[in-house]
Amino acid sequence: MKILMEMKHISIAYGERVILEHLEVWRMYAGECIGIVGINGAGKTSLLRTLAGEMLPEQGTVEWHGSRSYMTQWDDRSVSSPAGSDHLSGGEWTKAKLASIIDEKADIWLLDEPTSHLDVGAIEQLEEQIIRHKGLTIIISHDRMTLNRVCTKIWEIENQKLISYRASRPGAYEAYRSEKARQHTEQVRAYEQVEEERRRLQQMLVDKREHAKEVGKAPKATRMTSKEIRSAKPFFSRKQGKVDKVAKSIESRIAKLPALARPYERPELHFDLNNHEPIFSKIIIEADALSLQVEDGPRLMPDFTMRIRPGMRLAITGDNGAGKTTLIRLLKQGYEMVRAAGSTRCQAADAAQTGIAASGVLQYAPKARIGYFDQNLLSLDGAKSALRNVTATSRYPEHVIRTAFARLDLEGDRALLPVSQLSGGERVKVQLVKQFMSECNLLILDEPTNYLDMEACAQLEQLLKHYPGTLIFVSHDRAFCSAVATHRLHINGEAPKLTVWEHDAAAGCKQGKNSSTGERTADDEGSKENEGLTEEERLRFQLDWSQLLSEMSLSKKEEEQQALEVKFKALLAYKQAHRL
Repeated sequence: MKILMEMKHISIAYGERVILEHLEVWRMYAGECIGIVGINGAGKTSLLRTLAGEMLPEQGTVEWHGSRSYMTQWDDRSVSSPAGSDHLSGGEWTKAKLASIIDEKADIWLLDEPTSHLDVGAIEQLEEQIIRHKGLTIIISHDRMTLNRVCTKIWEIENQKLISYRASRPGAYEAYRSEKARQHTEQVRAYEQVEEERRRLQQMLVDKREHAKEVGKAPKATRMTSKEIRSAKPFFSRKQGKVDKVAKSIESRIAKLPALARPYERPELHFDLNNHEPIFSKIIIEADALSLQVEDGPRLMPDFTMRIRPGMRLAITGDNGAGKTTLIRLLKQGYEMVRAAGSTRCQAADAAQTGIAASGVLQYAPKARIGYFDQNLLSLDGAKSALRNVTATSRYPEHVIRTAFARLDLEGDRALLPVSQLSGGERVKVQLVKQFMSECNLLILDEPTNYLDMEACAQLEQLLKHYPGTLIFVSHDRAFCSAVATHRLHINGEAPKLTVWEHDAAAGCKQGKNSSTGERTADDEGSKENEGLTEEERLRFQLDWSQLLSEMSLSKKEEEQQALEVKFKALLAYKQAHRL
């Protein structure tokens, strides 16, 4: 294969911070697609800028053996933008820049977050272009499915080192994650083995030292005279010397044990059901005959009816401009209106934002408590610390909130800094923790994975899957939707259908089943599953459910809480399965 780029003995720094140091010779070839990964702030963009020739390394050289095109992030679009792009949106600018790069037919593509602001259709088109590219592609992306589909190699920046993971396409990112998991398991096993041996030897050392004290003394219960004891002293001293020698040998063995660092283990976070009041209504939000249209513009969605049930995790999908954010803002504004009025019902027209014409009725469960997340982060107080921003609206104790921060890699002193001093990604984490640590039982999230690195996205998935309330979220992150969603609402200009998001093993992701093709909608599924329950069975479940919640609010002992939690999970699964 033809060599298109070489890095020779380079070191990279950003200001006073060292990003990478003392790399050997790295060669990149035609036909390769290399994905650069690492936590926020690791230096991914600095490395890509160095490879693009936009930034000089502290040491070493980069050599190119072909033409190159460099695409910056949209937030840094002043560096390189297509002509006439000053007034383009993020998605439009990204598409224009990608089209420009493809038209240039360069040998080397260097792409920094090319999937940001793109809808799923545009992302899939980009993936096809990268796969067909005969030259070298180096890409930074938070889209795990994109990396998994297009990459032949993953580079990870970690602790000022660049580590390469080679794999086949597709599947490179999954192979990288599997290898990382295997390495972590091995590190944990090695650490535990060393520490277990250290504890065993230390106990042996204590025992030998105690034994040495005893063997160096004449037995107390003896009829030996003082003269006889003095005569026997060398004997006991020799015995003590032998034991001391063994003790020193043990000390030497302890000193030779490797000093392994404890592998990092994220703390477990357990939600307290008492802090999220359960909703016993069968429907938490109902939109009846809802229609949305841009004033003097296109209709976003015709009349449709949607019923969101407790426990659902609903992904709202669709192309850019389809009306996803408009819909969730309407649901949020409608909730605020009915709360202020002490009601449960409002007209959609009254809740619509400026410039949007709406019709239909919105109805909310009386006990619904909705938290809303978007990228504006308006609910954060920049002068207060991350921790204080969350404790101000949470009943959870401080140590649990810190655990939630730690799950998203916002730990230690970072949680004590004023929010104004945190990075954009860190502020997103604070806002997310603030919402799911609040007393809400329904969260509405608009693009929650934006600005999060992939590890933080994976951790957020785990947190949301264990969240005891209901979720409605908008996201272009296909891996995130696949991992979290139980249902899907796809908006494409026609009447949306609320469908069950089922796993498609062949595609490796979940897909919503559409009733327009004769497949199940969420309401069809709920009706079908309830047909198998008698009235007596439904009443028995409601009695068991109410009794369990009462016991959970009264029980104080940890072992009782654990037993009740097991029972709760079983009943919750039954409740969701039968749409009770």
